[in-house]
Amino acid sequence: MPKDSEIIRLAKADFLLALAIFTMGAVQIVGMLDQLFPGLGIKYLALVLVVFLAVLIIMIRKHLLWLLRGI
Repeated sequence: MPKDSEIIRLAKADFLLALAIFTMGAVQIVGMLDQLFPGLGIKYLALVLVVFLAVLIIMIRKHLLWLLRGI
């Protein structure tokens, strides 16, 4: 049976991998939208949205890790 600290460490690593995949996907979608609709400033709006979602995910992760410690 793995220790609690090992489970939390693995959860952090999985989260960082998921955040990296999310960011790469968001960048790809922004690139496609910018090519479809040039001149609308989609890059700036999408950058703000991606940063907001990343911060939101980080906040959720902290609460999830807090719950994991309680198990």
